[in-house]
Amino acid sequence: MDLLKKVYLFFIRIKPRCLIRQVTGFDCPGCGGSHALWALMNGHPVKSFLYHPAVMTSVLLALYCIIFSVIRKKSTVKVGHIYAVLIVTVVQWIIKTILHICGVDYTALIDAL
Repeated sequence: MDLLKKVYLFFIRIKPRCLIRQVTGFDCPGCGGSHALWALMNGHPVKSFLYHPAVMTSVLLALYCIIFSVIRKKSTVKVGHIYAVLIVTVVQWIIKTILHICGVDYTALIDAL
């Protein structure tokens, strides 16, 4: 876990900015992913899910695939798994966009938890 934090801290220094958010003022479907990863690495799975559900969904899916590929000795990744992560990403993006239009700062709400 320590190595993951060091790698994340290296990339957080670069501070990549979302071009879509800078141009339009709206979040892109990937916005919140860095916050979610950071929350997850610091032991806050609920915050991680609220920041970006696809991160938690991807981690759980990866664990599922690793465990069952070891047990069954074959790959368990299916197209349906990938579609599930994509659907979660699109749904959370739509919800965040609606909240943004309504003037709700969802990031501040999650930070307050």
